[in-house]
Amino acid sequence: MILQRQEDAVPRKESREAMFTGTHGRMPWRVGKESPRSNPGPSGRGFFASAWRREVKTYLHEGIDMSERVQRRTGATMLAAVLLGIGIMAALDEIVFHQVLAWHHFVETDNSALALASDGLLHTLELVMLVIGGALMLRLHETGQHAPGYRGAGFLLGMGGFQLFDGIVDHKILGLHQVRYVDNLLVYDLCWNLAGLLLLAIGYWLLRRARRGEALSQR
Repeated sequence: MILQRQEDAVPRKESREAMFTGTHGRMPWRVGKESPRSNPGPSGRGFFASAWRREVKTYLHEGIDMSERVQRRTGATMLAAVLLGIGIMAALDEIVFHQVLAWHHFVETDNSALALASDGLLHTLELVMLVIGGALMLRLHETGQHAPGYRGAGFLLGMGGFQLFDGIVDHKILGLHQVRYVDNLLVYDLCWNLAGLLLLAIGYWLLRRARRGEALSQR
């Protein structure tokens, strides 16, 4: 009876070791020596190599291509930069042209209270863009997942996109306001839209360089 209980205890001991070590009773190192994972050496090379192998196995097991992960980081970096560009350009538009120069309001109307309220709405939207874009960009930098070379491209594309959208949609299609209420409006419209096109062109040029791995900034 005692012998039978001792024999039953052996498999349970082996199963516990196998569960802990993953070697089915065979210890991967000798007793009295430290684990190579717990003592990877001064450089920590063993630990990071092991972590990298586990990550690669996870992606292969789930059928996920490693390039898709890089693509997601690039998309997140572009999104954060574009939102920041839109928010900054909207802030410049409101501060310079709405308040300092007083050329127009966001919704031009005879009711001054409504015109000021529309400026407040634009200011609220630009703050939302800045907060969301800034939070996304900070998170990417904290986790080291930002894509080098795409921040400047996205920022200029956001600025130019807002400028051109405002000049075409808000000024001409919806007629919410004009650049400035003068007789010769064509000059102001051309300068406004050309500035947006210039920002878009520079942003697209930076984007192409980043996609080819030739970004001006690799940090």
